[in-house]
Amino acid sequence: MPRLIDPVYMYNPRVEAVPDALVTAVVDHEPPLAQAAIPTTVQPGGGLCFALEAAWGRARRAWLRRVRPGYVRRMAGLRRGQCDGCTHDIIDARDVKLVRSVCGYWFRPEDDRFRWRERVPLARHGLAEVVFASALCAPVLALLVRSAVRASPAWWLLAGAVGWLWFQLV
Repeated sequence: MPRLIDPVYMYNPRVEAVPDALVTAVVDHEPPLAQAAIPTTVQPGGGLCFALEAAWGRARRAWLRRVRPGYVRRMAGLRRGQCDGCTHDIIDARDVKLVRSVCGYWFRPEDDRFRWRERVPLARHGLAEVVFASALCAPVLALLVRSAVRASPAWWLLAGAVGWLWFQLV
């Protein structure tokens, strides 16, 4: 059922509005707070690259537990903070990346061997998208450039379009 908005919340001194419009404004798209989803990761919507990165993390953690149990024990000793009822599988600082906003565990900077990734001039959460887009676009672009050089200059138009797409994705 739609509910009326209190005019106090719609007041803006820079906008002149008809008082009747303020009283009859209706919000019918807002879900009740009881139905609102509580985020469980830093990217609540997910997405293909996020799912790929999470799958890579699961495979990496399984490999670490099987092949490097000493590393897993050492990192558990270096882990800081607490996360009551934590369902997140945290071995090292790379695992905190995807749940940083909802998990209480953290690592000191000197304990994070992968801190150098912060210096890469890209958003750390966007590195998976950059790798994925590059893995798709780079080979296609290389083939198009090769075709343009060897066969016909008309291939440069398509190579330019793929290059522009790659630039927009990255």
